[in-house]
Amino acid sequence: MSSKSKEKQLTKRSSLFLEIFQEFSKITWPKGKEFKNTSFIVLVFVGMYIVYIGFFDFMLKKVFDILFK
Repeated sequence: MSSKSKEKQLTKRSSLFLEIFQEFSKITWPKGKEFKNTSFIVLVFVGMYIVYIGFFDFMLKKVFDILFK
């Protein structure tokens, strides 16, 4: 690999990281109370999803145990 291509690749990488840093500075992060509320809501839905999938997994296991006994 030539010196120019390495230089060009390094410039592209540094430009990428600079753009990423600039985009991160535009983000408005949630405050403490909002963060707690939204995290709680996400955890509740994840819990509900786990119960939902677990129930159908259990039921399908029982059905297949009966069918292939």
